[in-house]
Amino acid sequence: MDEQFEHSVDYELLGRYFAGEATEEERTEAEQWIAASDANQMTFAALTQIWEEASDPAAEPPVDVDRAWQSVAARTPTEELGPRRGPWLRLAAAVVVAVGLGLLAWRYLGGPGTPGMQTWAAGETPRTDTLPDGSVVTLNAGARLEFPGRFAAAERTVTLSGEAFFAVAHNPQKPFVVRAGYARVRVLGTSFSVRSAPEKVAVVVATGKVKLSAPDKAPGQAVVLEPGQRGDFDRQQARVEKTENTDANYLYWKDHRLVFRDSPLREVAAELEEVFGAQVQLRGDAIGNCPLSTTFEDLSIESILKIIAETFNLEVTQDANIYTLQGEGC
Repeated sequence: MDEQFEHSVDYELLGRYFAGEATEEERTEAEQWIAASDANQMTFAALTQIWEEASDPAAEPPVDVDRAWQSVAARTPTEELGPRRGPWLRLAAAVVVAVGLGLLAWRYLGGPGTPGMQTWAAGETPRTDTLPDGSVVTLNAGARLEFPGRFAAAERTVTLSGEAFFAVAHNPQKPFVVRAGYARVRVLGTSFSVRSAPEKVAVVVATGKVKLSAPDKAPGQAVVLEPGQRGDFDRQQARVEKTENTDANYLYWKDHRLVFRDSPLREVAAELEEVFGAQVQLRGDAIGNCPLSTTFEDLSIESILKIIAETFNLEVTQDANIYTLQGEGC
């Protein structure tokens, strides 16, 4: 019984439950554990007291073993303990102390918005920084990343709003988890991009493997992504999907590199509009079908359109933020 009791306690899960950071699925799991036995209910009651007494961040952590033992004993009917009362109570007290420490660690190091958390925010240009574990993160303009000053023992968890590229330091014993809206991205060591919007999340893998899931909005749904694959989560449809990534320029915001391989000019124009936020018009029946194969690096839209115009003997004009390519085409 002692061994079963000890192994049944998920400290991190209970920490998220008390901190109000657990997903709907995790809350159900915690409540099922609580209701599974009188022993679990007793531990939960003692744990509740520890949590309430730890509500003041300036207070000393209430993790005294004798006090925890008394708290456990006061909540457990004597007839349930039987002849093993002493050893069982000491084990329960130790568990309460361990859980209490885990909860405090979650509050000070692991929960979004709690003391000990750090925030990086990119302004009008991308920002690159290194996390405490050595992982390198590049945030796109306007993106925001929240992470603990020291990662928890079980996993490395960060919270992303916006778009970012992660080059994760390899650590098989401590998975790296990105909380992106309602989705979760879980890896051991790899490189990938995440675009986190309120209703949708997109992940593209460059190296390694990544697991994309949305446990609270799409229970049981998850996909494992390999290099060259893309995963999408749509909150409204509560669905996680995996496809091949067809956008060779998904990291333009990071490396300022555009690649086109036999791409019709109509597709090139659409890509330039998305990347630069401008309007690119094509005038001429055949222009849109002209295939372009080239790579542009660190060039402005004006320079890119000038090269395209010279390649296909076209004329390029500009009116404010509207660019027009015209001519007979290829």
